[in-house]
Amino acid sequence: MNLGVLGDFIDRLKSGPMEIGVVDRNGTFIAHSVRSNVYQRVNVRAFEGVRQALLGIEGNYRVRQGGQKVFLSVALVPQTGWPVVVIQTADHAFAPVNRVRNIFWIGIGLALILAFIMALFRVKKVLRPLSRLISEAFQYPTAIDRNKGGFGLTLTLARNERSEDEDISC
Repeated sequence: MNLGVLGDFIDRLKSGPMEIGVVDRNGTFIAHSVRSNVYQRVNVRAFEGVRQALLGIEGNYRVRQGGQKVFLSVALVPQTGWPVVVIQTADHAFAPVNRVRNIFWIGIGLALILAFIMALFRVKKVLRPLSRLISEAFQYPTAIDRNKGGFGLTLTLARNERSEDEDISC
């Protein structure tokens, strides 16, 4: 098998921010989307997913690589038994989900702001009769007080009694 052809095939498969590689039975890259990994004979046998693949078990794994969470998907080539490894960072894998989440929160925020603004206008309209009632209620005791009748007279007497009590107590 020509490894150059395998490398070209991997380059065509690669889309977006991910790495694709083929590992030999020792865990060393024999083809990779980053050519320097092949030239330097980088060994990835330490990754859990690669170890499992070398035992013949395919799967998807979440591992840490250089302090960063990455997803590792491993499948076996049936004719050779070589694992094909696809590595993608969690940030890039979840980028569409994070984008939708951000749009959702921005939408919620804008809806709350719009609801608040609409409530301010509606509160003025709803409270207008109440404020008119309150302003008219404050006008009645002064009108009754001017006429010296009923309620206003009681208030006046109460004020006079208190002042007399205060004078007596001194």
